[in-house]
Amino acid sequence: MLRNTPKIILFLILFFSAIHIQGQEKGLSFQSHKVIKDQRTSLHLTPDKPLHLANGFKLEFEMMMRNEISRFGYIFRIVVNDTLNIDFLSARDLKRNNCFWLVCGNDSRAIFHISEIPNFKKEEWVHVSLIHDPGKEQVTLSINGKSETIDFSFAKGDLHLCDFYFGANDHPKFFTTDVPPIVVKEIFIKTLKDKTLFNWPLGKHGINVAYDTVTGKKCAVTNPIWIIDTHIKWQKVSTLKFNTKPQIAYNSQRAHLYFVEKKQIQDYSLARKCIADTIYPQSGYPYETQANQVIYHPGKKELWSYDFNSPEIVRFNFETRQWSSSPSKPEEPDFWHHNHIISPRDSGIISFGGYGHFRYHGLLQQYDIQAQQWKQYNLSKDIMPRYLSAAGLLGKDILLFGGFGNKTGEQQVAPNSTTDLYLISTQDFKVKKLWEMDAVSNRTQSNSLVIDNSNNRFYTLSYPKHLYKSAIQLYSYRIDKPERSIFADTIPYIFSDTESFCDLYYNQRNNEFIALALSPAEGKNQFELNLYSLAYPPMLIDEVMEPEPSVFNAKLIAYIFIIIILFAIAGFIVYRKKRHHSPKISPSGQVVIEKKDTEVLYQFQKTNLNIQKPKLQASSLILIGGFQAGDKESKDITGLFTPTLKNIVLMILLNTIKNGKGVSSTLLQETFWFDKSEESARNNRNVNIKKIRNLLEDISGLEITNENSYWQMKIEEPFYCDYIEVLDLMKLIKEKEQSVNINTINRFISLVSCGQFLPNIQTEWLDPFKSEYSNTVVDCLDIIIQRARTLNDNKLLIQCAEVILLQDPNNEGAIEMKCYALCKMGKKGLAKTAYDLFCRDYLNMLDTHYNVSFEEVLQRGKAAKIDS
Repeated sequence: MLRNTPKIILFLILFFSAIHIQGQEKGLSFQSHKVIKDQRTSLHLTPDKPLHLANGFKLEFEMMMRNEISRFGYIFRIVVNDTLNIDFLSARDLKRNNCFWLVCGNDSRAIFHISEIPNFKKEEWVHVSLIHDPGKEQVTLSINGKSETIDFSFAKGDLHLCDFYFGANDHPKFFTTDVPPIVVKEIFIKTLKDKTLFNWPLGKHGINVAYDTVTGKKCAVTNPIWIIDTHIKWQKVSTLKFNTKPQIAYNSQRAHLYFVEKKQIQDYSLARKCIADTIYPQSGYPYETQANQVIYHPGKKELWSYDFNSPEIVRFNFETRQWSSSPSKPEEPDFWHHNHIISPRDSGIISFGGYGHFRYHGLLQQYDIQAQQWKQYNLSKDIMPRYLSAAGLLGKDILLFGGFGNKTGEQQVAPNSTTDLYLISTQDFKVKKLWEMDAVSNRTQSNSLVIDNSNNRFYTLSYPKHLYKSAIQLYSYRIDKPERSIFADTIPYIFSDTESFCDLYYNQRNNEFIALALSPAEGKNQFELNLYSLAYPPMLIDEVMEPEPSVFNAKLIAYIFIIIILFAIAGFIVYRKKRHHSPKISPSGQVVIEKKDTEVLYQFQKTNLNIQKPKLQASSLILIGGFQAGDKESKDITGLFTPTLKNIVLMILLNTIKNGKGVSSTLLQETFWFDKSEESARNNRNVNIKKIRNLLEDISGLEITNENSYWQMKIEEPFYCDYIEVLDLMKLIKEKEQSVNINTINRFISLVSCGQFLPNIQTEWLDPFKSEYSNTVVDCLDIIIQRARTLNDNKLLIQCAEVILLQDPNNEGAIEMKCYALCKMGKKGLAKTAYDLFCRDYLNMLDTHYNVSFEEVLQRGKAAKIDS
């Protein structure tokens, strides 16, 4: 019972934390043949080590096939003992019909024709289950209840280590880059008796990792597209170009946008993400203005074009495809960026605010349908004159938020942005101020706001109006009190005042927000309109990013305290027994490995190595053992570096260290944006360099510069990088060889013992750096080993052997040298234990016995060589 207590605690913590995400969208979408091989998705459930599943297992998950042309690829591949494979593929049969294949080894296979699978549809979830029963020597796969069983024979007891991959994988023998267009969620690994061992929901996640809800086991992901991320990241939907600035109207009933120009109307379907129809009116045209004076009337199912100086509403009838009139061109607008709605009371137009001719306005203007004229109500006493505010309907009243202006309405008198909320009655136009909070400097709003009645909140897009190259960000506010939430992702936005337009819509059909950004196209006499989508409800990053599970929960301190006492009592009992314990001898005379032996060996190795993994210090980059970044205050900012930013930083840094010049713009573009045009690649490079510069502002002593088209890192104190220190130490070791200071050796060993060089980044450009690093480390270890042998320093020999075994557990030269050195120190029992552990791991990993006796290992150890 005591042994299982920590697992019970961890299970309870993970269980209750999992309740929070049950209602959220889950799933990992795999990038498939639409992208290059390096960008395809891989999910490795067992990155640390394979699972011991000698008694069989069940693998269950939910899967969805995306509707793409190319479907071939490995849904999952299970590698058994590094020699056998169990594959589930999406492929075709001999008649080129789409189907699924189950393949075991080279011979056994079963085919599932899609037409035979119950209720199978693209873009819908299906349940997949694989059962391996070693007693029956069979594998059974089921898709939505359709099952096939094939033989999978092997020598009894041989099935031990199972490595689980979905999509692409980099296994040395079974690697593949063939990935089908799938989405996967709720992966379970169970016993044959249906006990859950692991469950990865694939909802909340970390940076390229996710954790199972039973034990906290980590799975590793490359190039992921997390479904839940659609709630935190804007996805670009479309980019459209116009020769003149279009007027824009939204039909929320059909989820269609209308882009209105004088001679045509483009009807854009948000469901299809494209122009559904281009309408060329049979007669008439709207008012020719760039102040967005077109609105969709849901009751009349018409487009209404209006001019505040004219009593005539020009209407577009979709059935007859005609405008009701051909009005003369209106005067220069007085009400740029005004807000407008269709009144829920009389179906007329109501507008508020705007800017024109150096004045901000506080006018509410109502179009009276019966009288066919505009009526004006001056609300300046209650609401500061403004433009660039957001408005929407709360029931039958208008909710008005924020904007830019001043109390006098005169542009010359210190205008400013404001963060205040008003309720305007559409019956008598009385104003109620709900609240006001400190304004975020120079931030203005999208033309519309979206109201969430169930949570008493509203959403708006906000951006700094004083910047030409601005950025749109989603904000949420409480209606009843000044409480704000800011969502992290941003949208680039060229703000050129009256030439630009920004709006927010809610698409109920797809349950998503749509952001619209219209701006002058840079360098061209055109306008560019970009549409973005964000799944609803939007989420904060903290609600999506999953920290590494920890059993240390404040709420469980009392329980843990009790458990510690129980463990102390149990430990005392074990200690009493150990005092009278003697080694067990097998019939062959060999020492049997006991748990205490491995513990003693571990403690000896730990003390002997004296490993001190570099702490994440202020202004640092750690590259050995995995990429980490620390800011000026030693805060971990690793998560701020996206995979692309991380690769660019490393390419520039490593090349600067290597050649002093850095890397050329051409090489950067060829490496990261080879599939884009010259202009697009340059834009992508500039955007990413800007992001990197912003990040490096928090790391003192590291700055990115450009000289003669070469990007390089300017490195000064107090910046620290463990890789740079290791290079300096290796240079010193190779120069001084046998006379090198022991402190230098100890520091070198402590650093390289922290792990491999950037182990989690697999990319072609990095391979030469990894190879050179590995070879140089081995060269330096050879020098240290020769010194240790000359001085009969067996402790140092063991340190060197341990460094090699940490990175290569099957290195025969290292175990030979280690065992020899332990025996020379009079620790033959530990040497034998180390040898037996090595033999066990060798068999588990390579599926073959280590056929060198202990005595032969000791003989070889005196002159053992460490091969890289």
